[in-house]
Amino acid sequence: MILDVVTVTGTVYVDNIYFYNDSPGGGDTPTTAAPTPPTRDAADVISLFSNAYTDITVDTFYAGFSAGGGVADVQVAGDDTKLYTDLDFAGIETLTASVDLSSMTNFHIDVWTATSFDFVTGVVDFGGDGFGSGNDTRGDATTTLAAGSWTSIDVTIADLQTAGLTATPTDFSQLILDVVTVTGTVYVDNIYFYNDGGGGGCTIGSAPTGPASTLPVGFEDCVGFDSTFGGVTAVLADNPSATGINTSATVLRVDKPTTANFFGGFQNSAGFDTGQFNGNSITVTFQVYSNLNDITFRCELIANPTPNPDLGNPPPQFATLGSSDANTWVELSVTFTPNPGAETDYYNFLVIKPDDNQDDPNGSETDPPAADGIYYIDNITVQ
Repeated sequence: MILDVVTVTGTVYVDNIYFYNDSPGGGDTPTTAAPTPPTRDAADVISLFSNAYTDITVDTFYAGFSAGGGVADVQVAGDDTKLYTDLDFAGIETLTASVDLSSMTNFHIDVWTATSFDFVTGVVDFGGDGFGSGNDTRGDATTTLAAGSWTSIDVTIADLQTAGLTATPTDFSQLILDVVTVTGTVYVDNIYFYNDGGGGGCTIGSAPTGPASTLPVGFEDCVGFDSTFGGVTAVLADNPSATGINTSATVLRVDKPTTANFFGGFQNSAGFDTGQFNGNSITVTFQVYSNLNDITFRCELIANPTPNPDLGNPPPQFATLGSSDANTWVELSVTFTPNPGAETDYYNFLVIKPDDNQDDPNGSETDPPAADGIYYIDNITVQ
């Protein structure tokens, strides 16, 4: 290191001379644990390594043909984790007992690295007669890992079959972890297969199967708030982060892109049963997990058809995600005051409009959403 006073000579005082790594995640080691997997029925999971589930027997996490610095059991923020040092490739083997993946729909693994590189996960089936018999099949998935943060890899068995895995994977025996073109140190957690039809038989990625008749609505039974409008879409989804106030498996994913109308939202396709919205003060709560901060939800309580047009609907109520509420479950609530005469057995629809802070939908403030919003919704209740 050269210190040079230009064109003159001068006296200087010098301190704090150092180099540092400004990458997130605490430099070369993660400071937070991998995301907690959602709660699932035991029959819907085959776990090789995860504190969230009961693991099957794994013969080795570093087979004899592996290349690198080996594997070690470590803890990250109190969570059991596998550390592969200077990894080229490694084999995880379940040879003692064959593993039938035919009822599984997805494979999942969480990986952390300090530097970004391509990472291959290969699922190998031995075809029922051991390695090297000529009918072994393998399906690979390649993912570019993010530097300094956990990358959640989730790939469908169908995609692995397209990549070469047998159509009848009843003898899963190896999982290959391969760092492409370089060697790299990786932390690994939550290695498991699962069936995304769990949580009462819901089809993940499809709309709810129908309206709910009563509140609360939690989506584990696949119904409720099945109608959308104004360019909004809603499908059943796995819980993106089964931690904190929401550890359920199945939630509702609502997408409101910038192409949607400002008034776009979601609701039940049929009215709730009589008696759901009774009282002089009606409080509705719901849980939200979003990719955005500072988002206002407009909520409306409606009678349809209207028993008495003179009574009308109460004013819309608004609830807002805070400036640091993105990517975490937050509970929001609104309170309606029914119009006089409509306190009992009158209102039957609840409408929720993400990213809509307009007091008057017929007014002049009709700007579309400023960003593509993803909103996971769950546990809609009334008090």
